[in-house]
Amino acid sequence: PPLGVNMRRGVLTLPTVGLSVLAITSAQAQSIRTVTSTRSLSGETSLAVNVRFGMAVFTMRREVGPQLYRANLVFNEDQFQSVTDYTPSSRRLDLGIRSRPGNVGDVDGEDQRINLTVSPDVPTTLNLQFGAGKADIDLGGLRVQSADVSTGASETLIDYSRPTLSP
Repeated sequence: PPLGVNMRRGVLTLPTVGLSVLAITSAQAQSIRTVTSTRSLSGETSLAVNVRFGMAVFTMRREVGPQLYRANLVFNEDQFQSVTDYTPSSRRLDLGIRSRPGNVGDVDGEDQRINLTVSPDVPTTLNLQFGAGKADIDLGGLRVQSADVSTGASETLIDYSRPTLSP
């Protein structure tokens, strides 16, 4: 038989050298990046929050400091890039984690995280769209004008730890 191939009782066993190389290749270190974005309150009368991602763990809470919002995104920067855009004229916040162009490969959603806190002092409109992962959204104490939540294969909890406030 060829070198490295062993035939016994009709079972073909291949050498494990190829498997070892595969394991080493897939175990390469990931380049995890954290991006933090905040904006202080400065007379805003409303806030539109748009969050979009394919796979991640998402949490949302009430901000307890003097910020309009605080966002913390954790992601593999080799495969993904962050979106953290605030437009003052429209009072719109766009957040997300998106694939880099040409990215193909397995992704562990547990490695991708978005943590967001929003001021309870400003009426807020939410548009949350995500595919897979987990979401823990606590709207308690916020001034929610409307909330549109669209998910794919996710485990999503929307909670009100305290009453929401009138917009």
